[in-house]
Amino acid sequence: MNDAPRIDILRDLLKVPTRVWEDITAGERWDLLQLLDWMQLDPKSTTPVAPYIDIKVSGGKHQRLYLPTAAFNNVTGLEYTLIDDLYSEFIKTQDADVECRMIAFTLRPGVGYAAGLDDGMELPLIQRIKLTSPAQITAWLPLITLLPLSIRTYMTMLISANRADFHDRYGPWLFEQQSTNADDGLDAEADEAGYDIGWHGAFMDIAADGVFGTYDDVCHTAHHTICIYMCRKVQEARDRQREYDHQQARMEA
Repeated sequence: MNDAPRIDILRDLLKVPTRVWEDITAGERWDLLQLLDWMQLDPKSTTPVAPYIDIKVSGGKHQRLYLPTAAFNNVTGLEYTLIDDLYSEFIKTQDADVECRMIAFTLRPGVGYAAGLDDGMELPLIQRIKLTSPAQITAWLPLITLLPLSIRTYMTMLISANRADFHDRYGPWLFEQQSTNADDGLDAEADEAGYDIGWHGAFMDIAADGVFGTYDDVCHTAHHTICIYMCRKVQEARDRQREYDHQQARMEA
């Protein structure tokens, strides 16, 4: 197993100065890793190994960026849609710029940390900066490009695990129709985007129901909440169809 990513994460978490790190032998680093079994990165884990990452900037200071909570529980519909689209593009192109933009939607500053860490004094964290527009990431995208390859790879792996988790949880209701279409020879190019009309189309349908408010309100609702509501609507439709089929069968008997 390649332990370079775990070693990079270990060094970042421990905040070991360069001069001290250089004095630590390879054997000593290995011993440290054995004490941190939780850092054995599981490609299927949806829980971040740390709540934030500090990125060194000019002047010896650091800028702190925050990861989503476990299972992307605090990721909104808008955020997930942007991340999902860029993930699909990155898998096809392997473009590092696309990967950095994808990570920038996932890894963001927190309210109260806009200026980073100032002389070691930390302000109370309220929440990650609310994402209201894709253009926002231009403010911290340069920081993402400073991340070592191992951290970027880990972030991509975390995103992949959470996309798979969404599919496993909600697939029988939201993605089954796409699989059926593919089997029937219909359009099978739409990837896991929730209904054939895509996430944005689904959000419009939900907004029309008025349950969460306007379209913008839906976009800023937790994506898990959106998916649960969509699953309920699909199940209700299936139940109605089952009852209709049952009544038709009785009439024809």
